[in-house]
Amino acid sequence: MSSMMSGSNTLNNIMYGLKVVLDDNYYYQDIAKRQGYDIIKNPEKLFLDLAKLNAQVISDKYAVEVDISKYQYNPAHCCSLVQAYKSMNFYTYQVAEGYEYESTNVYQLLERFSYFLADFIIRNSKEYDLAEWG
Repeated sequence: MSSMMSGSNTLNNIMYGLKVVLDDNYYYQDIAKRQGYDIIKNPEKLFLDLAKLNAQVISDKYAVEVDISKYQYNPAHCCSLVQAYKSMNFYTYQVAEGYEYESTNVYQLLERFSYFLADFIIRNSKEYDLAEWG
C-alpha cells in the first residue's frame, strides 16, 4: 500500500468535521480530552499532530523529510460534511501502515470520530427523517 501526504486543505476539512461533531454532542468533547485533545480550546494541537503523524509515516516509509511548516489551521474553513468524512477516511488510509501508527492517540481519535460524523450525517438526512421509527 502506498502512502501520500495529506494536504493542509484535507486536514482543515477534517477539523471542520470534528467541530460539527463536537458541537452536536458535548460528550464527544470528553472522549477527545481522554485521548489528549481539547479540540475546542486548542484545535491547532490536533491539526499539527495530524500533520506530524502523516509526515512521520511518509518519512519512515520512503526515507524522505516532509516539511509541514507551511501547514496552517484555518478555523474559518468550511466544507460539506460528506467531504469532511471522506477526508477523514483518506487520512486514516494514508497513515494505516502499521500498529505503531494506528495505536497513536491521534489516529484512534480520528478513527472513532469518523464514525460519529457518519452517524451525524445520517441522522440529519431527509431520508432518515422519513424512515419509519422501529
